[in-house]
Amino acid sequence: MGQEVLSASYPVSPSMEFMAIALKKGIIHVDAIAPETAERDIHIIGPQGGTVSLDTGQSVIVPAHALSETIPVDIETIDPDDPALIIPDGFTFVGALNISFANHHLDVPAILSVPLPDSISPEGQFLLVKMVDTTEKTEAVLVGRGSVEAGTVTSTYDLDQDSDAQLPGVISGGRYVFIKAEQPLGFAAGTVFDPDGAAKPQALVTSSGVALASLAGPDGQYVASVPI
Repeated sequence: MGQEVLSASYPVSPSMEFMAIALKKGIIHVDAIAPETAERDIHIIGPQGGTVSLDTGQSVIVPAHALSETIPVDIETIDPDDPALIIPDGFTFVGALNISFANHHLDVPAILSVPLPDSISPEGQFLLVKMVDTTEKTEAVLVGRGSVEAGTVTSTYDLDQDSDAQLPGVISGGRYVFIKAEQPLGFAAGTVFDPDGAAKPQALVTSSGVALASLAGPDGQYVASVPI
C-alpha cells in the first residue's frame, strides 16, 4: 500500500535584484534561507495600492494602479554603518530602506518616507538615491528628491513646475538612501544614443562634477545632478 505524501511549492523571489548592467560576466550563487521564527509580518498589496510602515517611522506607499497583481511588500531599515552603503562625497546620510517588491516592477513610483534626524537641519537640498552594483563598484544612482515636512523626508519625482522631465522614482526593489547635499545642485536632462543613433536604455551616466550617477530609462532619457 502506497504512503500518502503531502507536498507544496512556493514561489521564491530574491531579496536583491540584479540589473543588466551588473551581469556583464559571472555567476550568482543563491542561498534559500527560511526565517528562524514562524511569525512574520507580511504586507500584501494589490492593484488598489497600500502602505507599509515601520514602528520607527519609515514607510513606503504603493499608489493605486502601480501593480497589476497582488504581491508581498517588505521594508527594513539599513544601518548607516552598513558597508554596503556608499555615501558619495559632498553628501550627508539621512535615512535608508531596503525594499522588496517580490521581484516585480511598479507602473507608478512608490513614495518613501523616513524621519529626519534631529542632527540634520530641514533646510537645504535632499535627494533620494538607489545603490546599484555594477561590475566595477557600487554606484549611488539618482532616482528622486526629498521634501521635508513635519520632521519627515518624503520622496518626490518632479523637478519643477516648468519642466516635463521627471526623475525615475522607486519602481523596483533595492537599497534606497536619502542624502542631503552639502552644496547647491541643479539638474540637467538628456538622452543617451548608441553609435547607430538609437536610444540606449539602462546606460549609466556619470559626471566628474557630482559623485552621483544616473540611469537612462527605456527611451534613453536621463536626469543628472550638476553643480551650480
